[in-house]
Amino acid sequence: MATSEQLGYNMSSLPDLEKNEQGCSMPLDNRRQEMIEQGPSIFDMIKAGLLVPLQTMIEHLGPEVLSRRDEKGHTPAHWACLGGHTVILRHLIDCKAPINLPSEDDRKQKPIHWACVNGHIQIVDILLQAGESIDDTDAKGCTPLIVSSQYGHTVLAGYLLGKGANKDAVDVDGDTALHWAAFKGHNELMRLLVYSGLSPHHRDSYNQTPLHLSCINGNLTAVKELCEMDEVEINIEDKHQKTPLMLALGRKHMNIVNYLKEHAKQRTSFLPRIDLKSLVFGPPGNSKFALVFFIVNVLFWGYPMYLFKCLPHTYYETSGLHILFWILNVIMWICLYHASTIDPGFLPRNVPEYDEAIKRVARFIDWKQGENPLSRLCHTCRTVRPLRSKHCRVCNRCIKHFDHHCPYIYNCVGYNNR
Repeated sequence: MATSEQLGYNMSSLPDLEKNEQGCSMPLDNRRQEMIEQGPSIFDMIKAGLLVPLQTMIEHLGPEVLSRRDEKGHTPAHWACLGGHTVILRHLIDCKAPINLPSEDDRKQKPIHWACVNGHIQIVDILLQAGESIDDTDAKGCTPLIVSSQYGHTVLAGYLLGKGANKDAVDVDGDTALHWAAFKGHNELMRLLVYSGLSPHHRDSYNQTPLHLSCINGNLTAVKELCEMDEVEINIEDKHQKTPLMLALGRKHMNIVNYLKEHAKQRTSFLPRIDLKSLVFGPPGNSKFALVFFIVNVLFWGYPMYLFKCLPHTYYETSGLHILFWILNVIMWICLYHASTIDPGFLPRNVPEYDEAIKRVARFIDWKQGENPLSRLCHTCRTVRPLRSKHCRVCNRCIKHFDHHCPYIYNCVGYNNR
């Protein structure tokens, strides 16, 4: 972080003045103001997170300096919120600085929107405590919940929902927070929003559902999540008579195209379909190719080469090594089967602790003490993850002591098989 000296601000050359009740004093004469104006701007200080030089500037130029705007029409509060400088923001509020004025650019966003861009929960909480509206909109109609969904901040979105944000708010194009989460491919956030009551059936001004937008973006996991929800239509047409399949095909997202075709067949078939390709090589996004490649190479190349090229010429001279080789191979296949089929440490789903943690997000005291009740939640499994646990996007489960998902055993490496 930059210091006041690095910014070229010499605080020792400025005399102290008597402060008012907010810790801010009235401006000095023009000569001293000129001397201060030659240093770094108030925006440079806030961006660098320098509180002491900022206090000195306010003392000598007066609280009116906090109403200035930069060359693009942003206020000091905008930059404090974007950088997550909680101490500086509190000082701005104490000095009666404007914290709810929109920028003068095309977006007209307020400081609370900027805080949501970087997911600063404590900043948002300070703004709400200061009276800022939780459903303020910018020029595009985006609320803080929608902005946090655009940037994939699941914890902040959960906090806003717990504080009572309007989950059904839409932007100027009729898109909800779920539309944006699906479009950007924020799968965990998407699951939280659906769990919180947002409808995956909602259509925007272009008659597009979240499924349309996830197909445009090309996120297979999001498409799977939406298709597996009850009664989600996969052949619905938008304003331009385009179905999700047509949108994915037009953008050459072939993995999504194949998945949607198979899913449509399964929905229209009365009998369970047997997909030989998926049975052998695994479903889209969870391929068995590495495991199959290994087994085929060992059985149809490695062992034949050993039996016909090596064994006949060396058995009598090194019979003991050949016996050891077969014993080790039997152990290898047993270990491979064990590692591939054992439960790696799946955590239970839909635990009551998950619902309790969701209800806690609206309690300010949790955030004020530095506690984050959402940090260990998995919104896919709806569980509370212990330390060193993680959600595997391939298995779509939370794993205790998760290490990685190994394609050569077609399983995760976790607590039970490490």
